[in-house]
Amino acid sequence: MKQFLLWTLSLLVAGLSAQVTKVAYLDANGNYSIHKAAVDYSFKRSNFSQVEGFPFTTIAHPNFKNFRNVSIADLNKDGLQEIIVCLNETLYALNADGTVHWQVQLKGTSNFPPAIADIDLDGDLEIAVQTYGVPAVGNVYVFDHEGKIMPGWPLNIENHFFLNGIALADLDGQGQLEILASERINSSQGRVHSLTLDAKPINAGWPVTIPGTPAFTPSIGDIDQDGNKELITCTTTALYVFDASGMLLDGFPLEENGSKFSYQSPILADLNSDSNLEIIGARHGDLPGTIAVTSDGGYHANWPDYDQLWTYATPAVVDIDGDGDLEVFYARPYVDETLPDDVVLGYDHNGNRLEDFQIIDLVGSEGILAIADIDNDQDWEIITASKATMNGKGLIHAYHLENGSEASNFPLLVDGFTFVNGASLSDIDNDGMMDLTALSYQLKFNSTSPDSVFINVFNLEVPYRPSSVLFNGYKGSNTHDGLFQQLFSSTSEQAIIKFAIYPNPSTNTINVDSSNIGQKFRILSQNGGLVKKGKLSQPTIDIQTLQPGIYLLKVGEQVQKFIKTN
Repeated sequence: MKQFLLWTLSLLVAGLSAQVTKVAYLDANGNYSIHKAAVDYSFKRSNFSQVEGFPFTTIAHPNFKNFRNVSIADLNKDGLQEIIVCLNETLYALNADGTVHWQVQLKGTSNFPPAIADIDLDGDLEIAVQTYGVPAVGNVYVFDHEGKIMPGWPLNIENHFFLNGIALADLDGQGQLEILASERINSSQGRVHSLTLDAKPINAGWPVTIPGTPAFTPSIGDIDQDGNKELITCTTTALYVFDASGMLLDGFPLEENGSKFSYQSPILADLNSDSNLEIIGARHGDLPGTIAVTSDGGYHANWPDYDQLWTYATPAVVDIDGDGDLEVFYARPYVDETLPDDVVLGYDHNGNRLEDFQIIDLVGSEGILAIADIDNDQDWEIITASKATMNGKGLIHAYHLENGSEASNFPLLVDGFTFVNGASLSDIDNDGMMDLTALSYQLKFNSTSPDSVFINVFNLEVPYRPSSVLFNGYKGSNTHDGLFQQLFSSTSEQAIIKFAIYPNPSTNTINVDSSNIGQKFRILSQNGGLVKKGKLSQPTIDIQTLQPGIYLLKVGEQVQKFIKTN
């Protein structure tokens, strides 16, 4: 990447008047404040228009604003996407034309996007969401794809807050997914629940109790490759890893005096190709910075990066250049003239800052990141939300990763703040074109005039292909389990073409068509970790040394799944 220094402080375009800039801040207790900023933004207006029927507008919750944008899924299998989001104690499923598909009244509100998956493996999606509020009321809800409450729900425990987001994963290995939820009992005690679809604990080891308020959405994966998944959670000051029976893993909790966790739910990925997963996240407090933690509670490679600037953002993990090594990106908060630094950080898989990569913005961002080819130029852009508003308009930025410049027709302007949210990419209306969905909200601090919340959907006027999106949505998927599963690193449509593998399942060898001879191949675990790679000199690949399980074979830009048996 060529070095490019983006100083938005000096970004001037002739003919536009000065803007009144305000910046939002969030403290460790989740309280908002607004400050005027000595930043003069000027820029060209975007030519992109919103999809007909958007923005969707309603009243925002007076105390709690939304984090981490929305969830997007085809709930009724009609080829059109629904936008699922909780707005002011109401769970909405919005149609692709901005009308309400269904809505359900909740007790309490949720500021995280709902988790969505086929929990019971019956072919239909379920939606899980947590709530809290003032006066104290907290619940966990599970709905079917039509918005009907599932039997046994909601779960209420003495109105305790259920904080952070819900994650969905098969923690106990029994096939169906569990609902992973975080309960705040008080400032010095909390519990994390692993619940079946009938709202019961998965075994006698759950819920697990931790000595503080659960501080981020759980992440779930087999971090030590023992064949069983683990759950990663935290208090404000310590990182915990529990196995499926509720037992704490050796090496945990991980804590350092002065370091804190809040909202920075980690991504789990194999950074060094040893099949174990690293816990990739961030911290604030007196030891702020980025971290990658190994399965035994140590630090991976050159992490932590104690960089003086803390963030509430969760990272994005991708393979930008398709070389099998992963890159990690973080968004960060306000930077001023005394400490100019990247507002988006980029690292290689060993924790080294990416060379010649700089995106510097004196306002900052702490929302989710999306990484995609949003302008069809065959290169990647990183999409993030600003902490600022100019004359009441929030911003969605898209920066070219190869040089740090802003993509054409960006930033997008929306009503209100985009702070701690971001953007999700999809084809909402199934017209073949890429759409960008972003949540924004007002912060007027005026009891006589309620705040509004907006769901914005822009048509980006380029073709939508699944292979043109590398990382998308809160923690990279609607399950919010944080498990890295990137398959593609090319905008070529060939990246989603499947090919024949035989025999499949197999014990000793697999075969591919002879037309693939001479191509490079990679075998990936279900977690996305590199297991084996090479060049095909014959159509047969030896898999005897692989452990039994499900794998992905990537030949050139083609991907197929196979099963290794005993």
